[in-house]
Amino acid sequence: RVEPLVVGSGPLLCNFNQFYKVVPEVWDLWMSILQASPSATLWLLAWSTAGKASLQAYADQAGVGRGRLVFSTFFEERWHVAAKGVCDLFLDNVPYSAHGTAADALFTGLPIMTVPGLAMASRVSTSLAFASPLGSLLTVRDLDDYFAVARSLASPHALPQLDAVRKVSRSQAITSAAFDSQRWGASYVQSLRMLWDSYVQTQTAGCSHVVVLE
Repeated sequence: RVEPLVVGSGPLLCNFNQFYKVVPEVWDLWMSILQASPSATLWLLAWSTAGKASLQAYADQAGVGRGRLVFSTFFEERWHVAAKGVCDLFLDNVPYSAHGTAADALFTGLPIMTVPGLAMASRVSTSLAFASPLGSLLTVRDLDDYFAVARSLASPHALPQLDAVRKVSRSQAITSAAFDSQRWGASYVQSLRMLWDSYVQTQTAGCSHVVVLE
C-alpha cells in the first residue's frame, strides 16, 4: 500500500519525474521551499541508486535533512495512478515539465505547480492543467512566483485549501477536456483535415516538418 510512505502529518510534496529533468536551479528551489516549510516532505521516485545518492548529498549541502526526502521504488500497476492522489502538491520541473505524470496527477485531483516555458516540452503540464478543472490556478510566471506560491501552500495551514481543490478537481476530472478522449480525437482529426486543405490549396502544408508521401 501507499500509505506507509507518507511521513509525518505535514504537507506531502511530490515529483515523480525522471532525474534527468531535475536541473540544479529547480532542485535548489525545492530545497528552499522545504527550508521555508519545516513540516513538509518531498516524495520522489528512486530512478537510480547513483541519482538518489546525488540528490541526498545536495540536500545535505542545502541544510535539508535526508528525512525530509522520501524515495520509493516504482509503483505496482494498480497503484501507479492512485499513489499520486495521496499527495498534497506536485512540484513540476522546469524547463522540462511533466507529461504523462502530469496527466496521472491531475486525474487524481492533485494540484500541479508549474511554470510554462517557450518550448513544447516545457508547456505540457500547463496545457493539461488548463484543460483540467485546476485551470490556471497554480500556473505561475517565473521561479520567484513558483517559490512564493509553493511556500505558502506547503504549510499545514494550507492543507484544507489544497484538500478542497483536490476534491473538486477529482470529481470533475473525468468530464474535463483534459480527459475527454472523444473530443481530443475529433479535434485531432479536424486539425489533420485543415492541414490537408491547406496543402491542397497552396501545395504546401505551411510548415517544413510536414511531408506528404506519394
